[in-house]
Amino acid sequence: MQKENGNLLFITNNEFEAKEEGYIFVLQSLLQTLVCCLLRYGYKDKEQDLRISKIIEIIDADCTISITEIAKKCALCNNHVSRIFKEKTGVSLKTYLNQQRINKAYQLVQTTDMSIESIMNEIGLSNKTHFYNLFKFYIGKTPGEIRKI
Repeated sequence: MQKENGNLLFITNNEFEAKEEGYIFVLQSLLQTLVCCLLRYGYKDKEQDLRISKIIEIIDADCTISITEIAKKCALCNNHVSRIFKEKTGVSLKTYLNQQRINKAYQLVQTTDMSIESIMNEIGLSNKTHFYNLFKFYIGKTPGEIRKI
């Protein structure tokens, strides 16, 4: 899209500088085309921004949700929801979801006496090894080390 807009600007500039017969009408047409392209591209970005905001709201409301459930709530397929999230945020949807889960787990470890298994259930993870690996990766310490502090 940017290349097309760049080409339109180049053609518009050449037409303006040449000032051949009928150039005003050609310029009007080129500028209308450019405006239409910019509006379409801008609208797509706003639409995707709204989708990203919705995805983040869904995860913030329930970090136990799966990517499949997120996609269903957004009326998109799994691959598409993951792709647009990564394109707009620079972070994969799976990574963001795991970060949010571990952030919540970290808060629960610090502020409650809940068992690790209960915390895992609360954040939607069932594999203890996976949970500990994620926790250590994102927090830098194990839940037990956090509780000792």
